[in-house]
Amino acid sequence: MSIHFVPIGAVSEKVTTWNPAKQADGEFDYIDLSAVDQSEKRIIAPNRMPTVEAPSRARQIVRAGDVLVSTVRPNLNGVAKAVDEHDGMTASTGFCVLRPSQRQLDSNYLFQWVRSPSFVGDMVRKATGASYPAVSDRIIKESVIPLPPVHEQKRIAAILDKADQLRQKRRQTIALLDSLTQSIFLEMFGDPVSNPKGWPALKISDLEVDMTYGPRFYNEQYVDDGTRIVRITDLASTGELDYSAMPRLRVTDSELTEHRSRPGDILFARTGATVGKTALIRENDPLSIPGAYFIRMRFRSNVVPEFAWATIRYPSIQKIIFEGSRQSAQQNFSGPGLRRLPFILPPIDEQLRFAQSALRAQSFGSLPKAGADRLDALFSSLQHRAFSGQL
Repeated sequence: MSIHFVPIGAVSEKVTTWNPAKQADGEFDYIDLSAVDQSEKRIIAPNRMPTVEAPSRARQIVRAGDVLVSTVRPNLNGVAKAVDEHDGMTASTGFCVLRPSQRQLDSNYLFQWVRSPSFVGDMVRKATGASYPAVSDRIIKESVIPLPPVHEQKRIAAILDKADQLRQKRRQTIALLDSLTQSIFLEMFGDPVSNPKGWPALKISDLEVDMTYGPRFYNEQYVDDGTRIVRITDLASTGELDYSAMPRLRVTDSELTEHRSRPGDILFARTGATVGKTALIRENDPLSIPGAYFIRMRFRSNVVPEFAWATIRYPSIQKIIFEGSRQSAQQNFSGPGLRRLPFILPPIDEQLRFAQSALRAQSFGSLPKAGADRLDALFSSLQHRAFSGQL
């Protein structure tokens, strides 16, 4: 089956713009880059603000069905589709807002395409800027999309949507098991911020902990048999890492020795919409190196890694991280803020008892996680087949 490719801009409509700051005594809903969850690919937290406080980037009027593609750090694939509740909101010019022409391009099909490895790889290759890689609206709109008839687009999108829904249901099961671990933590130790049980109250800076920023790899070519590099998009909200999707690089022995993750390490996402998410490296996890948007935390003998991980992920701690990160235009929460976080320190035997309970809860989740991994692999296969004319 031959595949017809056209530039995305040729099958998209013009988006209306405005300047909210010129409207007196009003409010508007603003979708900035941090409002898109890069792992879930959806708009999660638009900001309601007075028009007089509108950022200079607040310009594009969104309609339901629009597809938003972040123009910065295309490797993170910050994309989302606007639904009815987002109709009339204002998007940052940090997004390329794609409004598909209804007679030529299905919105769901376009959304699935901009999530595909083919589109992401194309944007990564065309991005410019070493420290802050970005693409322009022009580059996105000039990129091509395979374009079967609209009825075929709808069929393909429906299949991919269904597979994605199955993945989400599996992840919801994992999230429920994750909430069980949080309930165990609350029962044993209480809220680590209010500290109702009166444990020794410290800050992370008072503990013996090594913090290391992940390395940057410039202009390196991905390979099939190298070391896995952990990206922000490989980390789920439940702390699970998707090792199957990680790119691989060939690194030197010294780089591997210095930067590799070891069992018990905590990876802290320090920037973007995923700021504050963490992963705990476990005994049987594959060899990997956390990328530049992570801080690797390695606690010493007086803190059990499972306990530290649960503490940092606790809602009251996450609230501090969220509020602190939003003080800059690009959400960020780095080493100094991390060191100032409150931390309770129960006796080591209590921490170990919690770790054992958490591991038992984790074992309950091994089956749904295995199912989620299989569904991820199926979704990747369906994506490839869908956009190569084989579905």
